[in-house]
Amino acid sequence: MTAASHAGACAALLAGLALAGCATSYQEPRDGPTSTIEFRNEAEVPGLVQAFDDPVECTGLHPVDTLEPKARRTIKVATGKRLAVSMALQYKNPLAGQGLVGGLVAAKTTRRCTPIVDFTPEPDRHYVFLVRAGGTCSSDFYGQTAEQKGTPLSMPTRFRQRTWTMPVTVAGASCIKP
Repeated sequence: MTAASHAGACAALLAGLALAGCATSYQEPRDGPTSTIEFRNEAEVPGLVQAFDDPVECTGLHPVDTLEPKARRTIKVATGKRLAVSMALQYKNPLAGQGLVGGLVAAKTTRRCTPIVDFTPEPDRHYVFLVRAGGTCSSDFYGQTAEQKGTPLSMPTRFRQRTWTMPVTVAGASCIKP
């Protein structure tokens, strides 16, 4: 990735954040039982980690952090309370300018990848939310016990993968209801 395209991707993410108006940053819980979520950006472009006040409507967007390519960031979250988080990426469409591809014209030069995970964190768990993007967008989400943290082992974890929608106004829902 060139410096210019990297700067363009960062600018696009920051512009999206600016559209959120006066969105306040995510605040980690100060008391009560907590768990952690480790966000892993496996893409070649920066990602914007976000949390929502309302996990059903995906409203009340709070930016958590911008993750550089191949970077990780861990946050604390309250347990026993439903939560929705996402990582937004914007990347160059590798098929753009290639003419006809499978009978379709690949004219769009950028793609968006914004997987959303909706779940209820359990006490003393470590969760991993991994996002990849290139020709396609993919993500993984799994939980670990304290003993499994940092290993490739995981445990069954209940969650919903939500579909991102672009609200007409920032006040609109950012995901499709389950």
